[in-house]
Amino acid sequence: MKAADNAELKTLTEADQAERKDWAKLTQAEKEELSRQDTARLARVKEILKEGTLSTATDFSNAGLIFQHGVTPEDYLVAHELALCAWLLGNASSLTALAEDRFLVNSKRLQRFGSQFSVKRGDDYFPSPVE
Repeated sequence: MKAADNAELKTLTEADQAERKDWAKLTQAEKEELSRQDTARLARVKEILKEGTLSTATDFSNAGLIFQHGVTPEDYLVAHELALCAWLLGNASSLTALAEDRFLVNSKRLQRFGSQFSVKRGDDYFPSPVE
C-alpha cells in the first residue's frame, strides 16, 4: 500500500507559495510579515521532521521547500538534503540545485547553477557570481 502525502506539509507549502505569488508587489511590512510566517512554518516542519513522519517524495519535497525559505546556511543545506531524498524517491525538481546555490551564496561561496539573484544594481537583480 502506497503511503499518503502528509496533509499538513501540503497545507504549509501551499501557504508558503501563495504568500510569494506577488513578491515584487509586497510592501516592506508585508515582507516582514512573510518572514514571520516563514519562521513559524519552518519551526513546525522541524517538529514534523523530528516526529519522523515524512514518507513520500512529495513530503520530502514540501519540507525542503519550507527549509529553502529559512534564514541560515544550515536551513538551506537541509533543504538540499531533503530535495535529494525527494529525488531519490522519484520527485526530481530544481529544488536540489536551488537549495545548493542558496547554501553556497549564504556561506560566502560561489554558486554552481546561477539560480541566486542577490546582486542589485538600481532596480535590477543579477545572478550572484558562479563557480
